[in-house]
Amino acid sequence: SSSAALEMALLKALREAFQLGADDMALAKIANKAEGEFVGARLGLLAPLAACVLDENDALLVDSSSWSYECVSVPPAVALVVV
Repeated sequence: SSSAALEMALLKALREAFQLGADDMALAKIANKAEGEFVGARLGLLAPLAACVLDENDALLVDSSSWSYECVSVPPAVALVVV
């Protein structure tokens, strides 16, 4: 989502500027909490996590029971349709 992308860009910039020790999952949880508590939008962690860790042509594999994740490169020649 566009709000997740904006939040993650800001949080990553703050992490770098202030040399914070927060990992990508911690930033995603902060963004999720801000959306839920401040904005009132009860959303999940997937959008902020994806906005934080994925590059172009990547797919995100997430284990929702442990919130472990893996970024997987998808060759440019591969076309995916997700429904």
